Amino acid sequence: MSIALKERILGGEDEEFTLNLLKEVLVNANIQVESVNNVADALERVGLFDPQTMIVGLNFGVAGLGGGRFIAS
Repeated sequence: MSIALKERILGGEDEEFTLNLLKEVLVNANIQVESVNNVADALERVGLFDPQTMIVGLNFGVAGLGGGRFIAS
């Protein structure tokens, strides 16, 4: 018997409704999802969760690193 591996996606968005909606859609598609609402948590989860794909907002608010800078680094 073989075990099918799930796709692992890290979703990052500072707007709670959007993040929850994204997570719900992906989980319903049988995808393993970790969700974060700031750049610091995203950086931490990347190392621990080892996602195959990341979906992140381009603006994690005005304070600290924004998503655009996170993507470029």
